[in-house]
Amino acid sequence: MPRRKTIPPESITLWLRGLPEWKKRALQALASADRPLTTGELLEAIDYQARINTLYNWLTRLERKGLVSSMKVFMMNKRAWKIREEYRKTILETLR
Repeated sequence: MPRRKTIPPESITLWLRGLPEWKKRALQALASADRPLTTGELLEAIDYQARINTLYNWLTRLERKGLVSSMKVFMMNKRAWKIREEYRKTILETLR
């Protein structure tokens, strides 16, 4: 299995500066949470500024890039999302 390259902190900082406000708030909610958050909880954190499909698709793209991880909630048609530990500190410092 190939190793996944880590994203440099400088690259993440530059990327975060150009994001819309709702995406910044979603990432801040994920980074500050100590447990995985469901898509519905993230919608509440961003005050429903995006549609659920838009948020879900964006989080899926972030998962493919290796920034977040997700898991299926047992016996439900829901997913829970979590920021990878190696990026948590960089995101929290940049968004504060």
